[in-house]
Amino acid sequence: MRVLGVSALSHDAAVAVIDDGTLVFAGHSERYSRQKNDERLNAGILAEMNGASNHRILRTTVERLREVISPFGVEPASVLFIAMFTHLQRFEAMGRGHDRASMHGSPFTDREWRTIGPWQIEKKEACATAFYRHVYDEQFGVSELLMSAVLLERWLEDFGCHFAFTLVRDVLGKDGVSDYPEYTSQMRDHHYIGGVSGWSATSFRSLVNHADDTGPGQHPLERSHREYAIDHLLPKLRQITRPESC
Repeated sequence: MRVLGVSALSHDAAVAVIDDGTLVFAGHSERYSRQKNDERLNAGILAEMNGASNHRILRTTVERLREVISPFGVEPASVLFIAMFTHLQRFEAMGRGHDRASMHGSPFTDREWRTIGPWQIEKKEACATAFYRHVYDEQFGVSELLMSAVLLERWLEDFGCHFAFTLVRDVLGKDGVSDYPEYTSQMRDHHYIGGVSGWSATSFRSLVNHADDTGPGQHPLERSHREYAIDHLLPKLRQITRPESC
């Protein structure tokens, strides 16, 4: 389980992220804004937090899902798994940091895996600079996302749980399905909110886009998330968990 701790609008803003008992990020806004005792959460600290990559969704699910449920005696058929695939530009790299498992004692850690993104180029991060300047392009990002979706879909089918996928942003474009037939032809329509052919048009940002309900970095806030959950996600969950689909 990932826990986000936030302190803001009072003396000295700070953010901490704990992932399965492991502290994976902690920072004060004043380090990024250069304003002593800054009470605001600024874009710098939010960017530094990064977020999961699509590859991380695939990797950690395959590595850990069975291990997470087994101590509780839960059968795969009783599991409901939802994945929201994220921004194309987020990827993973092996770092040279400490082994967080040995530092904190948590059995569920990523150890030296870390998220990278193009925002790290300005910080002269060598791995991100080389990757985004010489390897990455949008076609690469879309292909990686679709490949991750297909691989995770097959694994979850074999695992035997109920699941559904959705997108944060549009990635396929108007004719995107026909542009990547090697992947989209393998995607089963009923596993995707909006179906495969309309997958891009039913992304979170396509269905819920309130300009007055955004925070730093244009991230949607509570009203947008509530609307998406009630109007779009909940009907899909009811569909995939009703008895005739079990």
